[in-house]
Amino acid sequence: MSTPEQISQYMNLRKPQSEALQVLHDISATIDYKTAPLDAVAAIATEKSKAAKPIQFDTRFPSFCFALATGVGKTRLMGACIYYLWETKGYRNFFILSPNITIYDKLRAELNSAHPKYMFIGLADMPLPQVYDGDNYIRFKPVSRATNPGSTN
Repeated sequence: MSTPEQISQYMNLRKPQSEALQVLHDISATIDYKTAPLDAVAAIATEKSKAAKPIQFDTRFPSFCFALATGVGKTRLMGACIYYLWETKGYRNFFILSPNITIYDKLRAELNSAHPKYMFIGLADMPLPQVYDGDNYIRFKPVSRATNPGSTN
């Protein structure tokens, strides 16, 4: 069973969510987003997503959007995508941008493991997320390479 199939099963994803996760897998399978040129990511994304028009990024990093109907579970899909990239690529930091305060509050709530719609429900090996948001970002203290005891600098 493939990783997207396992995630879909563990999270009990609906068909549109599973299909979107499979597209992310198809795009991500042969590329490292940290090192790949943006135009290479765009070319692979265009091919694998079967987009009608060539995909172009308006940022200096790849950013994907899935067009799903209201109520299908875009937040669950986001959790599945984060888990997929965590599990397969080892990525540990994710930036989530919310279009309004209602969705922002919903996202903050669903990142709490006690919430009934917890974003990573069904993924027992996913560590609890450390969330930095508009209310607590001042507490964020990234470890610099100079102060990291494991650093080779």
